Amino acid sequence: QLALAGELELRAMGDTVPGAKGRGTGWIRIEGERRAPQLRGELELEQFAAQGVRAARASLRALWQGARDGEGSIELSLRQGTFGEHSFATAQAQLAGGARAHALQAKVGGGRIALALGCSGAAPDTLGWQGQCDVLEFADAGTAIAFGLGSQLDRLRAEGRFDIVCRLKENRWNG
Repeated sequence: QLALAGELELRAMGDTVPGAKGRGTGWIRIEGERRAPQLRGELELEQFAAQGVRAARASLRALWQGARDGEGSIELSLRQGTFGEHSFATAQAQLAGGARAHALQAKVGGGRIALALGCSGAAPDTLGWQGQCDVLEFADAGTAIAFGLGSQLDRLRAEGRFDIVCRLKENRWNG
């Protein structure tokens, strides 16, 4: 039986992650059977910056259950931030499940651009990712650009529906 716990303090995130900025605190716990441990953790950051993203506050929560086919979740939340020249009040993403079945949800709002994405699928070992996105919404308050997956658009001059289907013929994420 495992029962480990620890506290984290990041005084300068750049010391841990090259090129990143911020400071914060967190905790981690590992509990359960050695063959199938459960890992939980949380990290709260202030003045976060990495990879072109800046946020006054950022939080990361993680849960992982088991070693084989273990399911888990990871949640990221950013408040009062920017990405490039775009600002936002909130940005949230959550990935939950395991290799056999999982779901991804993401939302960005409170700035010029609003975005929502919801996908579910699986990642069989030999086939890469397979799934579908049921939610895809985008709006740019500075222009007349807006679209949604299967929903009526009110920002167009004429009524209309947008249905989008994307299929990848090859999985080339690394080049």
